[in-house]
Amino acid sequence: MKKLLMIIFFSFFCFNNSFAKVQSSNLSAYFDGCMIGAKQRGEYAEGIKTCTCVVERMNEKLSNREFEKLFIYERWTANAWLQENVMPYCN
Repeated sequence: MKKLLMIIFFSFFCFNNSFAKVQSSNLSAYFDGCMIGAKQRGEYAEGIKTCTCVVERMNEKLSNREFEKLFIYERWTANAWLQENVMPYCN
């Protein structure tokens, strides 16, 4: 019984981060930047729809660690990820 509890306890910590969603502060910052771009192009109404879709899709597909890797630390990989995982669903 003790071994079973230890396994459950250990697996909780190992798998907890892999199922974590993106932090709301990161999603909010991305959404705000997306909306600034939409406003500059004069596409505010369409921007709300598209930016909301993009943020929801990111939250479905990425953990916070993956989000930060893509959009903060390795920004050059973000466009390819967006083209493959988001644009087919949010256009």
